[in-house]
Amino acid sequence: MTKGFLVANGLFDWHSHKDIDEFFLVIKGSGVIEFEDGTKMEYGNENLIYIPSNLSHKITASKESEFFFIRLGS
Repeated sequence: MTKGFLVANGLFDWHSHKDIDEFFLVIKGSGVIEFEDGTKMEYGNENLIYIPSNLSHKITASKESEFFFIRLGS
């Protein structure tokens, strides 16, 4: 498990996790997660989000955001 932060308008740019599923818990903040197929999903306080392994995604914060990331290898 790791902790991550994004400042307002900050970005975790396009990336994927090879053979690793990712869950992340939003401790505070809000923003958008975008997936390689163009799907977008808003996130906010206390959301738990699942991203399957090998799926390219990016996370953009509209407000300062704090996360716990949990990554599980297959």
